[in-house]
Amino acid sequence: EERYEEKTPYTVLADGCGALHGALPPMPVSAANLYFTAINNSVAFLTSDTMPLWYNGTIYVPYTVFDASLNGIGVSLGLNASYNRGSNLLTLFNLQQMLVFDLNNGTCRDEITGVVYSARAIMSNGKPYLALNTVCTFFDLEYSYSQLPYIPQGYLVRVKNADAVLDDTSFIDQAQDLIGMRLQEYTQSLSP
Repeated sequence: EERYEEKTPYTVLADGCGALHGALPPMPVSAANLYFTAINNSVAFLTSDTMPLWYNGTIYVPYTVFDASLNGIGVSLGLNASYNRGSNLLTLFNLQQMLVFDLNNGTCRDEITGVVYSARAIMSNGKPYLALNTVCTFFDLEYSYSQLPYIPQGYLVRVKNADAVLDDTSFIDQAQDLIGMRLQEYTQSLSP
C-alpha cells in the first residue's frame, strides 16, 4: 500500500523531485518550509489545509484551487469542480473536457474519450489533492514552482492560464507585500 506524508506547518514530504516542462529545482527538505499558492495574479490564503504537498516526487494541490467558487480568492482558471463524498468521485470540467478521479479505485479518466491516465488523487487534510502536472497538462494550464527570495524556506506554486499577466519573476516581486500579509495571517492563526 502506498503511503504519503501529510504536511503540517512543521513537516514536508521529501521523497523526490517532479518534472515540469523540463526539471523543477530540487525539492526543499527543511522541516519549516512554507508553500504558498498563486492562481494567475493572486495569492491564495495560506492555511495548513491549502498548502501544496509532495507525494512520490510530484506536487499535489487541493482540488479547490481549480474552481473559482472554491479557491477562496475567486480567481477562475476556466474550470469547475464537483466532489461527491459518498461515491468518492471528483470531477474537474469545462465546456469541452471532463476529468474524473475515483479516489476509491485510484483512477483518473477522461470521461469524454474514455482514456485512463496513471495519475490519481490522494486525500490530505480531509480533501482530495490532485497532481498539478496532470491537471495542467490535461486542461492546457501552466504552473511553476519557485523559491521566494524574501522568505527563507518559502516556495510559491503558481497555476496559470492565459489571464496571467506577469511572468513569474515579476509576479513574485510584485506580490511580496501580499505574500508577507498571507504569512502574517497564517502565523497568527497558529497562535492560541
